[in-house]
Amino acid sequence: MNDIQRRLAEIDRQFDQGPAYYYEQTVTTAPLVFCAVGLIAGIIIQGHSHFAVLNYKLAAFCTAIAALLLIIYLLWFTSASLKSYTIPLLTTALFIYLGMIRMASFDNALPNDIRNAVGNEPNMAAIRGIIATEPYIEDSNWKFAKFKPGDQSSSFYMELTEAESINGWVAASGIVRMRVNEPILDLRAGDRIQIYCELSRFKGAANPGEFDMA
Repeated sequence: MNDIQRRLAEIDRQFDQGPAYYYEQTVTTAPLVFCAVGLIAGIIIQGHSHFAVLNYKLAAFCTAIAALLLIIYLLWFTSASLKSYTIPLLTTALFIYLGMIRMASFDNALPNDIRNAVGNEPNMAAIRGIIATEPYIEDSNWKFAKFKPGDQSSSFYMELTEAESINGWVAASGIVRMRVNEPILDLRAGDRIQIYCELSRFKGAANPGEFDMA
């Protein structure tokens, strides 16, 4: 049998293998795919079901216990061949739970999150925080600039630390997208700043096919 026939025979044998073969190949060549699949599945499940996940302290405790049991199982129990089949499945289940916790933490804002203070109408505010992304200077030479001319503007994301209230400055949390009607040249990611601004929620697309910022 020449080399080409041998390779064709090997390809045929691979196609004749069942799901167990591909499962084993995935375990040996791409083990982290089980973590990724579990995390994505947990986010999707929580996003569509809005299942009430345990409170965060208890959830963190349960996750730590589950991870500890997984380590004990890995080190002491069952044969190596059985571990190779069951550990990826247990890891997937653990990351499904982590994905649900992650999505639940996003849906349930902290009491001092800035989104709780923003209504349907814009309101004036004074906030402090840290620039989370490099300021981006938007190009004024866009496709319809001749129909709607305007000056250059800048935008960046900012992680809040404080907000001014009737009782003075109080702790705040959350991330906001800031837009400034001029180029920003002297600010960088990581800078702490104080801004007097107008806060409003993201608006949906005004026309079909338009980018939906919300």
